[in-house]
Amino acid sequence: LPFFERLVATAKRCGVLVVHDLAYSEMAFDGFRPPSILQIEGAKDIAVEFHSLSKSFNLAGGRIGFLAGNAQAVGALRDLKANLDYGVFEAVQEAGIEALREDMDGAEPVGAVYERRRDRFLTALRAEGWGVTPPKATMFVWAPLPGGWQNRAGLAVAAAPASAASIAADDTRTSRVFARELLRATGVAVIPGSAFGAQGEGYVRIALVEEADRLEETARRIGRFIRGEL
Repeated sequence: LPFFERLVATAKRCGVLVVHDLAYSEMAFDGFRPPSILQIEGAKDIAVEFHSLSKSFNLAGGRIGFLAGNAQAVGALRDLKANLDYGVFEAVQEAGIEALREDMDGAEPVGAVYERRRDRFLTALRAEGWGVTPPKATMFVWAPLPGGWQNRAGLAVAAAPASAASIAADDTRTSRVFARELLRATGVAVIPGSAFGAQGEGYVRIALVEEADRLEETARRIGRFIRGEL
């Protein structure tokens, strides 16, 4: 919250609108609760927040969400969309409304599902020699490149460097090369951190979108790869 307090104060001083994406609000672990910028006093004067049913209710194909916050900004988006597109199929809108109205007490929270997957995957990955800090939220694991991995052709790659800059200086040690060689050797697809910008270099993003048993098998394949057994 202190970050959002500073952000709101800065936005008010500079006269800018803050747009906060809170798509993963229901996917938090270990008692952590992602804060909303709208919790900050006065935030509705200069901020809006996007939410998505894609993650919370597994409606990714429905392409449905909502915006809350500054009334003028919300109204402007409504007017814009009314003139630019035809909106979401009405049946999908009805499904979204029903999902929001439905009592969720009888269903396992989506966060608990991903927390279980996270725990089993990272435990298995650690057993294979790649220790990764558990994320507090979302369906993704951001993992620093492991030390001493080798690609399928036997190209030795030294331990993970201390900084993204040193990785970028040697294209045999980039996240893109790691992701490519891992896919070739094991059939496991990860996203190189560099795909998200220069600050992502030195990391790969792993999606927890498979069941826990399959994620454990994924960890075993990755382990064989980083030990140079493939």
